[in-house]
Amino acid sequence: MRAPWIAPLVVALALLSGGCSDGPTGSRPADEARLTISAFGAVSEDATIGVDDSLHLSAALITESGKTLTGSVTWRTSDATVANLLQTEGDTVVVVGLKAGAAEITATSGSATATEHVTVALPVTGQLTCGPGDPSITPLAVGQALSMTGDQVSHLCVDGGVAGGEYTLVAFNSALVSDARLSLDVAASDIVSAAGPPRPNVGATPFTTSLKPRLVPDAALHLRMLESSHDRTASRLRSAALLPVAAPRLANVPSLGSEMRLNADVESSDGCSNPTYRMGRVVAVSTHAILVEDESNPSGGFTTAQYDSIAQEFDRDVWPVDTENFGTPEDIDGNGRAIIFYTRAVNEMTKSGSDEYIGGFFYNRDLFPTSGQNACKGSNHAEMFYMLVPDPGGEVNGNIRSVPFVRGVTVGVLAHEFQHLINDSRRLYVNHAPAWEEPWLNEGLSHIAEELMFYRKSGLQPKQNIGPDQLKDGTALQAYNEFEADNVSRLIRFLQAPDQASLMGGDELSTRGAIWSFLRYAADRDPAGDKALWNALVKNTTTSGLQNLGNALGVNPRDWMRDWGVSVYTDDALPGVAAEYSQPSWNMRALIPALRTESGAVGRYPLYAFSLGFNPTARLTLQGGGVAYARFGVEPAARAGLRVTSGGLPAPEHLKIILVRTK
Repeated sequence: MRAPWIAPLVVALALLSGGCSDGPTGSRPADEARLTISAFGAVSEDATIGVDDSLHLSAALITESGKTLTGSVTWRTSDATVANLLQTEGDTVVVVGLKAGAAEITATSGSATATEHVTVALPVTGQLTCGPGDPSITPLAVGQALSMTGDQVSHLCVDGGVAGGEYTLVAFNSALVSDARLSLDVAASDIVSAAGPPRPNVGATPFTTSLKPRLVPDAALHLRMLESSHDRTASRLRSAALLPVAAPRLANVPSLGSEMRLNADVESSDGCSNPTYRMGRVVAVSTHAILVEDESNPSGGFTTAQYDSIAQEFDRDVWPVDTENFGTPEDIDGNGRAIIFYTRAVNEMTKSGSDEYIGGFFYNRDLFPTSGQNACKGSNHAEMFYMLVPDPGGEVNGNIRSVPFVRGVTVGVLAHEFQHLINDSRRLYVNHAPAWEEPWLNEGLSHIAEELMFYRKSGLQPKQNIGPDQLKDGTALQAYNEFEADNVSRLIRFLQAPDQASLMGGDELSTRGAIWSFLRYAADRDPAGDKALWNALVKNTTTSGLQNLGNALGVNPRDWMRDWGVSVYTDDALPGVAAEYSQPSWNMRALIPALRTESGAVGRYPLYAFSLGFNPTARLTLQGGGVAYARFGVEPAARAGLRVTSGGLPAPEHLKIILVRTK
C-alpha cells in the first residue's frame, strides 16, 4: 500500500453554520466554513518580503456554498523579532519585516485557524559575474539535469568547461493555486545565445488530422457549468450518507416509443427551483443506455438506425472504458442504464454565429432525489446526459449542425461526460466524499476518458511513443480525429504560452491540454499503471485536487508536475535524458509539426522558450502551475553567471528550478 502524500494546508477546517435545502423534510445540512488567508488578493502558501518591507494579509470565513461569514479575527506571529504585526485584531493585518528569517502568521476566528508562512529576506546584492573564487556548477552531461529551489539561484555560476555547452533553465511555480502569481527577474552574464538542438521541429510530410468543420467546443461555458453545478450542490453533498439508494427495479426500463418528461433547464440559479420540462420519445434501448429524442428537435436529425448505432457504441466502448477505469455509477433510478437525452436545449446554449458549440453535458442536480432529504425539485433523478442534436437547417439560432458532424462528436462527448457522472455519483452515493472534485482535475480525467477511447478504437496502447507514422493508418487516424485531436490542440495552446497558463486553473483551454498531458505522464511514470491510478483518483477516493493526486500517486504531485514541465521540453529531443523527463506515450516533437488542419500545416513544435542570449535581463510572471523556459549558452573556458530573484529578493522555495544541459 502506498504511503499517502499529505499536502501542506493553507486553509483550516472550521466552523459550521446553517445551510438550506429545497427539500420539505429532514434536518438542515451544515454549511462548512473555512478560514482563509489571502495575500494581495490571492490565497497563497507563503510570502517573501524584505527587511523594512510590509505585507498586507486578510482573513475570511467562507462557506463551501460561497457565503462569507462575519466573525472576529485575531492574529499572532511566531517570531516578532523577524515579522512584527502592526495590529492583532480585525480582518486584515500588516506584517513588517524586521530581520532576515521566517515566521508563521496565524489567524484565528473561533475554532477556525489558518497560517501564512512569511520569509523575511535581505535584498540580493553583489556582482552578477562569476569570479575565480565563486563556486560553480561543473559542466553537466548532455541530457543531465540539476534540481534547485528558487532561493538557491540568487547567484548561480555555470562552468562552460573545455568545450562549452548550452543549457535550458526551467522554472516551475509550484504554488497551490493558479492565482498565486510569481514575478521573476532573470539576469545573466557572460553567456551566448543557444542555437540548439532542441529547436522547433519542421514536419517533412504534413497530413490531415481533422475531419471536423471549423468549430471548436465551447470549453469556457462547459467549465462554468461544471463549476456552477458543483457550487449549487455543495451543501447537499455533505449529507450524501443520508440519501437512500433505490433497489434495482429493472422493470422500470421504458419501452420504445414511450414518452418521458424531462427537465432540461440549465438557467435557474440553483438548477433545482425552476424546472423547464420537455417531452421526449424513447428511440433506442440497449443494455446500458436509453436514448430519448426531444419531440421539439429540428427536422432532419438522426434516424432510428443512427440512434441504435450510438446506443450500441455506448454499450460496446464507452461503458466498459469508463467503468473499468473510473468505477460504476450508482443506479439511482433502478433501470440499470443511463438516459441520453438528445435535446435542442443544448443547441440553444450557443449564440447565433458562434464558431463554438456545446457537444453535451452532465448536470449533477439529476443525481439528487426530488423529495425528502436534500431534495432538488428539478432533478430528473437519473444517470443522464444532455446531448447536441443535428440541425441541418439552422433552425436553432441560425447555427447549422450537420448530421455527420454531430454523429462524429457524440461518442467522444459521451465518454467525457460519463467520467463526470461517475465521479460525482461515486462521491455522492458510494464514497461519501465531503467535496466534489476540483474542476481542473475533473476535466483532466474526462480528457483521459477520451484518450482511453482513442486507444480502444485505434488498437494502439500507452507507452508506444505515438507519432505521425502510427497515425497514418486509416483506423488510427479516424480514432485520433474523433477522440484525441482536441486534447492535442489544447496542449498546443499551453505550449504557446506556458508561463501564462497553469496546470491547475487559469485559461480553460490551455489548462485542459496541460492537465491531460500531465495525467498521461503520471500514469506512464506510476509503476501501478493506468487503471490503478484512474481507480484511485475516481473510484476509491474521498479527497480532491492536489490531495487526491498525492494520495493516488504516493508522492508530492507538484514534484511530478515540475518534472513534467521539463519533459515537455526534453522528450524525444535530448539523448541521455532521465526517465522522469520523458513522455513514453506520445512523441509530440514529431507529431505536432506534422499536423495539418483546415488553417494549414502546423510545421513546428510551438513551445515558447526565450533566449537569455538576446535578452539577458528578462522579466516574467508565472501563474501557479505555470512553467517558463530560458535558453543560454556558455563558451569554452567561460563561467556564466545567473540570477533569479523576485522583487529584488530571493525567489521563494515554491519556485522549482531545473537546469538541463541540452548541447
